[in-house]
Amino acid sequence: MGEGIGDQLTPLKPLPELQIILANPGIRISTPVVFQNLKLPLTSEKQDVRIVARCIEQRSFPGLGAGLFNRLETFVLTEYPSVMRLKQELRRKCAYGTLMSGSGATVFSLVAKIEYIQQAIDDLQCKSVFHTQTVPTGLEIA
Repeated sequence: MGEGIGDQLTPLKPLPELQIILANPGIRISTPVVFQNLKLPLTSEKQDVRIVARCIEQRSFPGLGAGLFNRLETFVLTEYPSVMRLKQELRRKCAYGTLMSGSGATVFSLVAKIEYIQQAIDDLQCKSVFHTQTVPTGLEIA
């Protein structure tokens, strides 16, 4: 788990094999533009990455999906409707959780039922879509 500015790393138990769909609507989103236009309220509901880490440790995938958050979505999903539509479509199809990756435009979905993957991919109207999975052995950071 990365905290701070990514410099504080805490090892987590590796995820078991978990299916993931990555999709991109075929648009480019400028990261500087996203950050320049991000307007966060002075007070907001605090999201805690430790909740997500706990769900990983406990193998609670519905909890993991519910705990995912990306504050950059507040700007991107309103300004780029194709990203919003893609996220909604993935969420409806097969997801424990769906989230925009970084500053967009790629969206990923943690798949709840493997048998829904191909149909979800076939139904998506986007330029790029990939199916992958987590590696149960984890990663070592040197």
